[in-house]
Amino acid sequence: MAEGDGTTTDSGATSFEEFQAAEGGVDFSGLAGAFVDYKVPARAFKGFSRNVTAAEQSTISKAIPRRGPQSVYTGSYLVNETGLIDKKPYNPNKDVYTEMYSMDTTTLRAYQSLLYSRGFYGKNKPSLTGTMSSDRSAFKELLTYANSRGYTWQALIPEIAAMPMTTGGTGGSRYRVSAPEDITEYLRQASLEKLGRTMSKEDVDKAIVAIQQVERTKGPDAPAMSVAAAQQVSAADPDREKSVRFRRGIDIAMNLLGG
Repeated sequence: MAEGDGTTTDSGATSFEEFQAAEGGVDFSGLAGAFVDYKVPARAFKGFSRNVTAAEQSTISKAIPRRGPQSVYTGSYLVNETGLIDKKPYNPNKDVYTEMYSMDTTTLRAYQSLLYSRGFYGKNKPSLTGTMSSDRSAFKELLTYANSRGYTWQALIPEIAAMPMTTGGTGGSRYRVSAPEDITEYLRQASLEKLGRTMSKEDVDKAIVAIQQVERTKGPDAPAMSVAAAQQVSAADPDREKSVRFRRGIDIAMNLLGG
């Protein structure tokens, strides 16, 4: 993963209804704000944390299959380190501030070092203060990765620590090619923003191959995943992207004019 000047973004013009129809999601719009559930890899869980309302628990429970005595969850709410369904997926651009700066300086520095050594900083380095854009970009990558895995980022720290070192340290450079499910999550976010819909499976598969090939050849110099995904989405359907951008421009103009 690499930090770049392009990071994951959120757009109010995203067509959630279209995404729900394409992905077979569960509509939570009647609960705590508009939200559409989507599937991520299955996780075992023990129950719900206090962060999940009774109404949300009821809706989630109806969509949970059972495999023998163990409950398995495939929705997008995040499972925490104690095995409880804990919260909605992160909004990386907004949640990065709360997640990063709610910890003390010593703890933040330790996580900066871990993310740097596992490639989340790309070709950049952590700052001494933890307040630079490169630090936030690395943490945004972490939050998006957590969304794709279906866990809170804290629950994924042991997994990340077990990853091969990619930068820093004395073991040399060994770049980790991103997993298909992680790339798919970035493509999903980029396609909803740029195209107002999700990509076809065929386009997703082609994009995954292309992105991984760039990672293999360029290593830490490869574009940030958010940038690479945006490029693949634009190439998949440039005409629709232009159309969506045009419609959004018209909407903005109308709002400014009070229409």
